[in-house]
Amino acid sequence: MGSIRNMLIVGLLACVALVALPVHAQDGRVVFVDLERIFDEFHKTQRAFEGLEQRAQENRAERDRRIARLQELQEQYQAAREISADTAMSEVVREEKRNEAIDLQLEIERYREQSEEVLMELAQAQQADEQRIQRRLVDEILERLERWGRQQGYLAVLDASGRAVTGVPVTLYVDSRADVTDAFLEVLNSAR
Repeated sequence: MGSIRNMLIVGLLACVALVALPVHAQDGRVVFVDLERIFDEFHKTQRAFEGLEQRAQENRAERDRRIARLQELQEQYQAAREISADTAMSEVVREEKRNEAIDLQLEIERYREQSEEVLMELAQAQQADEQRIQRRLVDEILERLERWGRQQGYLAVLDASGRAVTGVPVTLYVDSRADVTDAFLEVLNSAR
């Protein structure tokens, strides 16, 4: 509830700020960009996420190895249980297999818990890396966008891709003459 109230307050402040600005869209003084598109098309974003995909593949391979090991342990457990129930076997063999089945059952539980922990840690580390990389890229884009906007003499550069908490676009209409996304992308990606 407080989050929605805060978003409404921020939205109202943004509207007041826009109304207070001497808007000269025809002069190109207040312009808009699609930050989502800029982020997606930034050459560094594409390289960064290729590296993250490699890590995701390694995590999937680790998960697959652990699943295969669990299946192997479960098959051994089933085999031990079947032999322990086989009346054609001697009582000594059956008792050994019962004990083996108990040990395997405990090992399966330990391995399952350990695997869940390891896989959770890998997923959290990957998510933290993704957030760190995304934050670094966004910070670089915003810093360069601000510098570029000042060099162009714009009063404001606003994001047209944002959405309110309700999912409604924050910017309802942008004339294509006020959209400088392509121009900024060209500058941003020219420094390869």
